[in-house]
Amino acid sequence: MFISLKWKAVAFLSFVLVLISLLWIGQSVYHIIERYEDESQQTHLKHQQILEQMLNDNFLKLSQFSQILADKIEINQNANSADSYNSFLEQQWLSLNINIGLDYIAVLQPN
Repeated sequence: MFISLKWKAVAFLSFVLVLISLLWIGQSVYHIIERYEDESQQTHLKHQQILEQMLNDNFLKLSQFSQILADKIEINQNANSADSYNSFLEQQWLSLNINIGLDYIAVLQPN
């Protein structure tokens, strides 16, 4: 079958343009994936820094709260059992709540 030179040129040019388009799309996809990985890593690092900051803040608040509890006379008088600690904390919880984000606290006696 004989195809004229004009149609061969059109077919070859179409093939070249499709190939160039596919390469351009591939390059764009590669750059998008690379940018996504970079942004994902930056987001992960940012979340890790936020988590570390929150842990540090909560550790400071909990240590301050434990110092407040250690200074309470009622706790020092009832130093015999963990149940007395818990009952005291349940009664005084609203007055001791200093906006540290805790809903419940229990004092355990080491044995």
